Amino acid sequence: MGLRERKRRETRRSLQIAILQQSLERGYDHVTIEEVCRVADVSPRTFFNYFASKEDAVLGAVPGFPDEGVVERYVTDGFGGDALRDLPELFLSMTDRLEDIDILTLRKRLMRQEPGLLGLRVSSGRAFENALNEVVQRRMIREDPAADVAEVERAARLIALVGFAAMRHGWLAWIDGSGAIPLDVQLRESFAELESLVLSGTHVGRAVPEGSLVEQVSRSAAAPTIG
Repeated sequence: MGLRERKRRETRRSLQIAILQQSLERGYDHVTIEEVCRVADVSPRTFFNYFASKEDAVLGAVPGFPDEGVVERYVTDGFGGDALRDLPELFLSMTDRLEDIDILTLRKRLMRQEPGLLGLRVSSGRAFENALNEVVQRRMIREDPAADVAEVERAARLIALVGFAAMRHGWLAWIDGSGAIPLDVQLRESFAELESLVLSGTHVGRAVPEGSLVEQVSRSAAAPTIG
């Protein structure tokens, strides 16, 4: 990384740390961009070189979807597992785009303090969920071209949503632990816990209907790995 890019990242980080800390101390609605710039020792013009608004600086950018090369490998060759088991590798390809743990920790605290901001953050992640759903569908259709389209859509939607939740579970555990355990370990442990829960029958003793969404995810998790 060149000197200019390193300075850009440092400035962006300083602005985000400043606005998150100020919002925690004084309340988001009472913080102004001018005050944030004074704390970060930059001009308002510099602030708008990095962020479109105060909200943008607080929420941060949702990590972009994995590169097409990684997506294609997930869809065509996989990483040695099935559609559900291979999701951690898809997510891990994005970790270099995450903000540092200090920013993530401050933001998590602020989301708890300001529920309205949490709703905005959740909304911003829906495009990612939709893209993940489409990729899982592509994987499942490749594996079984003759499968019923409606059933594939239903199963892929659940696998994508459950996988996204498992990713968040591992990511939050990583933040709560201040990064002491590497993120890749936390993500894989989260998916291992998910598999254990599915296979242990957490439907509380009730039989899982054949062909149901839960049964399809259970079947995916129980399938033998490749290689």
